[in-house]
Amino acid sequence: MLCTTVYRFLLENLQNFPGNHLDIGVFDGDGMAELASAYPDKTIFGIDPFIEDGNTVQLTFVEKGDIMVTQEQRTNHRLSAFENAFLNIMTSKEFLDLLTQENIDIMNINSVFIDGSHWYEDVLIDAELAFKLIGKNKGIITFDDLTISEVKKAYDEICITYKHLITDTVIVYEDNGVVYQATLQIN
Repeated sequence: MLCTTVYRFLLENLQNFPGNHLDIGVFDGDGMAELASAYPDKTIFGIDPFIEDGNTVQLTFVEKGDIMVTQEQRTNHRLSAFENAFLNIMTSKEFLDLLTQENIDIMNINSVFIDGSHWYEDVLIDAELAFKLIGKNKGIITFDDLTISEVKKAYDEICITYKHLITDTVIVYEDNGVVYQATLQIN
């Protein structure tokens, strides 16, 4: 589902980075389509296996672990209008295992939005992938759903593990002292 505060933030800030963008977790593809439309000079990549993680069953109407067929179809339909949008239907782990330095150079990523699986181990893998893709470039990694305990636990660990690469933390959305979304600025 579209996270409007994050995409507003990305729409305003992607112009500050010369490279491309990656969405980890695309749900219906609305965010990718919005970014592809606003930034036709950038390539917008997405990764999603379209497997329900149990946190959106009220929207997908499928059980945890089942394929979200409707979301995959909607995403493919929405992205079909954009030549600068590329979807990879796989997990972040599968993508990371296939990643080569040549792929990293071709993708030229400076911005990553992590809103895929909400499980601790998966968020750690998402972050590993994001840091690997950005590499030594200046970039941003934005996290959603920090109110979910497993996501927050992973985010806190990521901030410690990668503290030598993080130059700043920007709160994207906070309400009554609770942080929902945050961006790490890299290098």
